[in-house]
Amino acid sequence: MSKDCYHVISKRNDLIEASYDLSAAGMNLWNAILARIDPTAETLPEFTFTRSSLAAFMKQSGFDPSTIYRYSGKVVRELLSLSVSIETSFIDGGEKKLRVRDINVFELFDTVYNVSKEQVDHVTFRFTDSIAPTIQHLTKNYTRLQLRILSELESKYSKRFYELFLMGHAITRKYGNKTGSLITTKRYEITKLRSILMIPDKSYKVFPNFRARVLDVVKQEFKEKADIVFDYGPVREGGGRAYTHIDFIIQENRRFNTEGHVDVERQGDLLSSNYDPQTLRLMQMAMAGVSDDEIILYFATYDTVVLKEAASATIRVIMSGDCRSPKGLFDHIAKKAAYEWESVKLKEFEPEQKRSTLEKLLDRSWCVDLWDDDV
Repeated sequence: MSKDCYHVISKRNDLIEASYDLSAAGMNLWNAILARIDPTAETLPEFTFTRSSLAAFMKQSGFDPSTIYRYSGKVVRELLSLSVSIETSFIDGGEKKLRVRDINVFELFDTVYNVSKEQVDHVTFRFTDSIAPTIQHLTKNYTRLQLRILSELESKYSKRFYELFLMGHAITRKYGNKTGSLITTKRYEITKLRSILMIPDKSYKVFPNFRARVLDVVKQEFKEKADIVFDYGPVREGGGRAYTHIDFIIQENRRFNTEGHVDVERQGDLLSSNYDPQTLRLMQMAMAGVSDDEIILYFATYDTVVLKEAASATIRVIMSGDCRSPKGLFDHIAKKAAYEWESVKLKEFEPEQKRSTLEKLLDRSWCVDLWDDDV
């Protein structure tokens, strides 16, 4: 396997969504080992390190040289005990059930430490037969990830989110050679997301804490160090007051230059500040195949209220079976709604009054309720 391939990691998607508890340092070492695997090879290699070769390997993998010898023992012990939990849903007798497989990643060998167990003198990493199908002979339902970016992200949550966001999107460019663009949306149930990230039940139970301590921290680190950035919006389902899901919008980080670093001189994100996850989802439903450039232009031109109104109305017409040009209809409604909204938002109305006033000003015979979250 060429060293040129060492920057790419291949993982089956169910491994990316697996639940496991591993520190950021442990993830760095695990990913560095995975990057040395040829996913098309017949057998998985084993990796044996002495104290000096492990230090060189960890340094090459992005570890701080000043702490390698001090913490190598702790990281190795953590990785050797790694177990992942992979969940698969299925239907049995009309009832939805969940199959959970707990898999040990590495076989256990005698590992030689110094007396304090801070340093490793000799260690062997050999993958178990159970984990092999998730990293070997991959032909479908897998994702290729960039090791360098994963290594530079410091938070363990950032590393997991990076994998989750890119899951299902094949690498179409080599590192530092950007072509094309990426805009995609993902929705995760909050309880499922907490399970994947292995967040303890007592930690960040209130959504504002989860947002401040996890989501916003990851969001900021992506802006500074990753080739993608994201926005998000919490969603309530089932009629309750608590948030149940989170919608994520992932886009390329335009401040990420061709050398693979964030360019601090390029300010601003790809989309405008009024970007809203739910509105984007409605627009994609209303105009199948709408391009990334068109989405950017829409958000730069219209208020979110207007875009949501136009998308909702277009969906109603599509569902009636009488819509020859969804995009043309969307543009027509957006222009009319924008004109009316400009006059409404200048008045001293409460938000709900503004909404009802806009609805009265527009011809609602072909509109759905703009504020129905179930659309």
